[in-house]
Amino acid sequence: RPATIYGPRGKDFVVEIAKLLRQRMMVLIDGGRARGGFTYVDNVAEAMMRAAESPNTLGRAYNLCDETGTRWREYTDALADALGYRRPRLALPFRAAMAIGRVMELPHGLLKLSGRPLLTRHAVHLLGQDQEFPATRAREDFGFAPRVPLAEGIARSAAWFRSRD
Repeated sequence: RPATIYGPRGKDFVVEIAKLLRQRMMVLIDGGRARGGFTYVDNVAEAMMRAAESPNTLGRAYNLCDETGTRWREYTDALADALGYRRPRLALPFRAAMAIGRVMELPHGLLKLSGRPLLTRHAVHLLGQDQEFPATRAREDFGFAPRVPLAEGIARSAAWFRSRD
């Protein structure tokens, strides 16, 4: 059960956030205080392979995150810095963002518009609620230890994103 997987080719947590940063439309919920539970894609892949090889994992579920304690504000600021974009300045309280998300979803549902609204209740939930859960059992049962730290993961993600243009 990985939390917020980011890295090159990451649609939601790299491409979409980078686009919002470039457009100056990235909205932080409650100032970006929630912990994102960020996990670099290579760390997840390695964990899955190690779990598949371990006899300790049969019939068990595991939380995966790099356990950095990184908050959305820190992640979006670091990604903006790595891309040479301005840091996000828009912030909404959770309840207000949920209400706005509901209103923005309405025409998309009724008119069957393609894409997704600028703000959705799902996005508000992801950005406004802690998503970091302990990976203790994964460490104990199959030696999960993230090899790619957050700063390097963001640098790799930004380099990949810039290479697309």
